[in-house]
Amino acid sequence: MNKKFTKHRLQLVETFLVDGFDASSWYEDASKAILELSHQTQIDADFLADVIAILSPRVQVSRNCTLALNWLFYGVTEGVMQQRIEALELYLQTRNVVGPKVSQFASNLKGNFDAITVDVWIAKAFGVKFDKITDNEREGIKDVIRALAKFYGLSPAAAQAAVWVGVRKFYGLSDSEGALVITDHIKEGLPIC
Repeated sequence: MNKKFTKHRLQLVETFLVDGFDASSWYEDASKAILELSHQTQIDADFLADVIAILSPRVQVSRNCTLALNWLFYGVTEGVMQQRIEALELYLQTRNVVGPKVSQFASNLKGNFDAITVDVWIAKAFGVKFDKITDNEREGIKDVIRALAKFYGLSPAAAQAAVWVGVRKFYGLSDSEGALVITDHIKEGLPIC
């Protein structure tokens, strides 16, 4: 048992994973959708993934895709938080995605399924306040997700996606599964298809 979390909390996290198991292929599906968009638009797939990740904090998946597509195709930043605009500007200068959540999410979207994105919902699943999460807590969360992934025969990213959906279901969010269909959001927002 991971000493950072109670036995009850670990059982709850496992319940979230089981409840969200149908979403475990989300990162694979999202990576394929980004590659397809790259092929259709001739925009580098890594660049697409990075932009989607940079614009992801504090927005639903559908809104994230809309913001990314509006910026990519029209240069529009309307509705984008100032902090995210600054992160995009820094990215354009350095080509580095920064931040423990955003960098891992970008890595997942590029097909690295060993990376684990710890966002607000994953922190909530573990009973941790995201705005106060310590590096030690973040690593503890990742350790637990890796162990669950191994037990259920999943990649760490697949286990994280399942927990993400499961915890959102627990909190009564009706879009918990539909929110993950990045392919649909990208296809709906394409200006050229």
